[in-house]
Amino acid sequence: MAAIVRGRVQASVFGLLVAAVLLAGCVSAPVLLRSASIANASGGDIHDVRVSHEPTRRSAMASTILKDSAFDLGFEGAPLLGEHAIITWTDRNGQRQSKSLVIPKSHASESGAMQLLYKIGEVGNVSVRLVP
Repeated sequence: MAAIVRGRVQASVFGLLVAAVLLAGCVSAPVLLRSASIANASGGDIHDVRVSHEPTRRSAMASTILKDSAFDLGFEGAPLLGEHAIITWTDRNGQRQSKSLVIPKSHASESGAMQLLYKIGEVGNVSVRLVP
């Protein structure tokens, strides 16, 4: 009887180890960034622009981004650890705007460093995407 119980315990432990190894294989490495950009497609100059990543609390700020231009930051393969971003700015009418966005994850088939592109459009529309 003790041998049967011991065999079941060993089989359960073995099953848990196999499951752990399989799950560890599913965890992908973080996306590496070569740059990040905040593009202004709002139709006017925007001011006091800030992007904050959570939960890392890393942020970037620009005092002004002119109409139809972008604020660019370059990196040397920095890992993207943020899960969502909060972007705030003052629009051309002096109104403070704020949007929360989920940061996209790249597919396992994509390789190399990526660009994280934020785009502030008209009427407060904001998008974010990863560009190879």
